[in-house]
Amino acid sequence: MNLVEVLKKIWRPIYRNRRPIKRLIRKWKVSKVKQSALEAEQTQRFADLGLDWQLARSEVEKMLGKNLDLSSHRSEHYELMMAYSKKFQPKKILEIGTAEGDFTVFLARVFPEAEIETIDLPQTDERFWNATVSRDGMSASSVTNSDIAARDKKLGQHENVQFREANSISLTFQESKKYDLIWVDGDHTYPIVSIDIANALRLLNANGVLGLDDIYMTLQMNYEWVGQESFETLDYFKESGLVDLKFVLKKLFPEKNYDRKSQKFIAVARRI
Repeated sequence: MNLVEVLKKIWRPIYRNRRPIKRLIRKWKVSKVKQSALEAEQTQRFADLGLDWQLARSEVEKMLGKNLDLSSHRSEHYELMMAYSKKFQPKKILEIGTAEGDFTVFLARVFPEAEIETIDLPQTDERFWNATVSRDGMSASSVTNSDIAARDKKLGQHENVQFREANSISLTFQESKKYDLIWVDGDHTYPIVSIDIANALRLLNANGVLGLDDIYMTLQMNYEWVGQESFETLDYFKESGLVDLKFVLKKLFPEKNYDRKSQKFIAVARRI
């Protein structure tokens, strides 16, 4: 038996048992994160924005019930927008990234007086509902015609919602229309996300609010999903003295916050 075969023989049991060991370590780390501490941190992060997280959480749960599903798309952006609805009433809202339309409907309900414009790629685009994945890791979209019909039905029930099929980079040439609130949750990959951020800041009214989903503050190595490009783009605007930038936790589950490398945030930016 040569040296290579000996090393393989030693490595195989280590490799087979590595995942159980990693799961045990992960479970131990998760157990160290207290729910009460996460809620206290989120309360303070909202307070730094002049917002009331406790009130927002209560109102969202009255509307949608408790959020108990770790894997659902529902996150603290619902509480964030609910909290803002208690503070100001925007006249015009832009959402980049409609997807299933659930959050669009939520915006329509908490901002009933606002004109809400939501844009998403045409169904024929290869990035349609597939835009959080790098092009190298991209697979065929599994969206069906019934998914599209369900989305359109949801949106059609709200008169203050206008849906438009468009690539968000076309906003580069939009000149006249401005918005009081912009929510960016479209293509999360570079360079599209950087273009969306720059366009959103340009189209934001003086006292407007920009929210951006799925922010990592640390480098994501060999990760096909969302990277840290959103944070780097926003941080550069901040370092240039152009925006005020703050963050809230995306989800309040210990499983989502035990490791800083995997921890996600929602960004809130205002033009200075």
